[in-house]
Amino acid sequence: MKTFTLSIAFFISGWFTCQANGYQCYNYTGTVGKASINLSYQITPDYFGEAAKKNFNINGVYSYTQYNTPIRLEGILDANQQTVTLYEMNKEQRTATFILSLQDQKISGTWTKVGTTTSLPVHLQLTTSLNDTATNATEIPQFDSLPDYYFVGVYTKKVGATQAEMTSLKIMRKRDHRLFQEISFTDATVPTGNLMTVIYDQIEVTSPKAKNFTVANQYGRTGGYWNIVWNSKTQRFEKAVEPIGD
Repeated sequence: MKTFTLSIAFFISGWFTCQANGYQCYNYTGTVGKASINLSYQITPDYFGEAAKKNFNINGVYSYTQYNTPIRLEGILDANQQTVTLYEMNKEQRTATFILSLQDQKISGTWTKVGTTTSLPVHLQLTTSLNDTATNATEIPQFDSLPDYYFVGVYTKKVGATQAEMTSLKIMRKRDHRLFQEISFTDATVPTGNLMTVIYDQIEVTSPKAKNFTVANQYGRTGGYWNIVWNSKTQRFEKAVEPIGD
């Protein structure tokens, strides 16, 4: 993966020029208090339709490296003030708030749990980014996860394509943050992992107990998915031969 070496402010100031179905994402690593985290957010200016969220323009996900369970984020990027407000979400309930300031490749600020006045310091460093003009592989975390595994999509822009897509999916063990299995979509007959507006929502766990899930793709008129199932005999995940249309 390529380290993002230019000022983030330069790229954020031009976020509105991205195509409507494009992806513009930023990945960070750092700490909340003394706890290590990974955090990623995507600029989504036209995603929120609720009146109460008329100023919302970013979605995201983060996880504590001790647990590796993804936590959903949504909020507001103020490009003029170079500030980010992110709300930690549990279903539809806010559970904590990040108040952050952008400083070139760094973010600093606070994390505050809802219902308390105690804040923890936040320090993050930009590691990689993804947009629809980049051709080098970038890892993007997925929100949905299994009890023992979490998912990381590897995105790149194929030659002749108009949009970055998932070329493989890393299935990571939560207990030790190690790669368990990687499923390739390099030879897939349809673009994969770029159907949903929010890039972190390409995975849907259909059966946590059976360890089955789907990966969104652009099969058919309105999109489809790949079925991924757990084979108890081989103790491996298996991708269906053909995609399924909705």
